[in-house]
Amino acid sequence: MEGQLHIYRLSLPHVMTIGSRKVRGLGRKIRRSLHGRGVVGTLKFCVEALVNPSVRESAEVALSEFDRQFGVDTVGRIHIKDMDVSASDRADCAGYQGTPPQVFHEVLNVLKIKHEDFVFIDFGSGKGITLLLASELPFKRIIGVEFSPRLHQIAEENIRRYKSATQKCKQLMSVGMDALAFPIPRDPLVVYLFNPFSDKLMSKLLANIEQSSLDHPREVFIVYCNPSESRLLTKYRLCKAGFAGSSGGFAVEYGVYQVSGDQGRV
Repeated sequence: MEGQLHIYRLSLPHVMTIGSRKVRGLGRKIRRSLHGRGVVGTLKFCVEALVNPSVRESAEVALSEFDRQFGVDTVGRIHIKDMDVSASDRADCAGYQGTPPQVFHEVLNVLKIKHEDFVFIDFGSGKGITLLLASELPFKRIIGVEFSPRLHQIAEENIRRYKSATQKCKQLMSVGMDALAFPIPRDPLVVYLFNPFSDKLMSKLLANIEQSSLDHPREVFIVYCNPSESRLLTKYRLCKAGFAGSSGGFAVEYGVYQVSGDQGRV
């Protein structure tokens, strides 16, 4: 009823359970950051986030502007607990966070390639923002691989809605499936990762990519943003780091790696 004050009480064990979950989640994030960035890199990342609390808001504003311009839906952050995947799968997945257009363009500009020869693949492509952005470059094909049925459906709708006078690739699609089950194309590849998986899943995906490179030698580049599991890439003998940088305006670190026996062009 209007005017009534409703008081909800949580039992102490329930409060402690919530708190312990948050602490465990924070602990996992810190451990992953230490593995990928090291102590100095983790401290630097934390300081940047504290000094510039508007970074997240800036990314959301950039995506909102993109959505308004093209009539699509890429904005918003979705926590892993709210994803439409099973509880067992949540341990290996990350939530949704779209790549700001400025970050994507900055990172892709590092690659000095003939785009027409390459297939672009985003593993963990979410709502498909990178697929739309990549289509402004003349890639041979563009593929997003997304495990969440809801995000995959949104990505498909975004692809249908996206109309740009400067779009150079019209062969783009979202595939709703497990990244490890996806058959890797034999074309030269640009693989995009926005820190989508746990170290266990990332290791298996990288092993698949390396095996594909061994079976069918060609140029394969991995563009890895927010690389909390970058240490894993050093395990694979064909994986060579070519470039590392940071998009200061959005506090996004990235690395570009080549998985190929050929000489790189990064």
